[in-house]
This record gives sequence, structure tokens and C-alpha cells, in this order.
Amino acid sequence: MARRVARAEALFHRPRGGLSLSDVDAINRLEHAGHNIAKLLAADADERHLFLWINASQADAELAMHTGPPPQTPPPLPAGVDVLWVHNESGRLWRVRPPAGWEAPDP
Repeated sequence: MARRVARAEALFHRPRGGLSLSDVDAINRLEHAGHNIAKLLAADADERHLFLWINASQADAELAMHTGPPPQTPPPLPAGVDVLWVHNESGRLWRVRPPAGWEAPDP
């Protein structure tokens, strides 16, 4: 029997302006995905994957993802969310399935 996987997507937004610093820990903060998490948890599925699309409007997270490795530690995912995926405008893709750490899957 095929696994049923639910997914939700969110854009990582921040107003533009000022200087941006590379902040890889910004990727571990999930407050921007609250409404998608609620929809994801309501899905009838065996696994729940949350997809976050990081763009230049969240410059600190996008820069960190473009220039460096994934965060050292996994984020605390909400109960019921099994996997977090993040993708940025330069095409980098990271995945985390706690308690394992972040990884950059091969394209």
C-alpha cells in the first residue's frame, strides 16, 4: 500500500531594507509557517512534510542557505510534522527529519 504524505508550503517573508547578515539559525525558526502547520496537521496522512520556500525577502536566511552549510542542530518541529524541507532561490535544498540533523540531499 502506498504511503500517504501530506505537504504544506510557505514563503519565508521579511520586509526589505537595511543590511542583511547571514543567519543560518533563522531557518530553524518556524513562526512564519503557523497557518500551514495547522493545515498540514489536519491532513489524513502517514507522514507530514512541511516545505518552506526561502526567498530574498528573508535575506538573512537566504544568504545563510546560499553561502554555507545547514544548521548544526535540527529545529523543534511541531508534533505531527515529520520532515521539514527548505529551498532557496539559488536552488539549494535542505531536509531535516528530527532527531537526525539537517542534510543537503543530492539533486
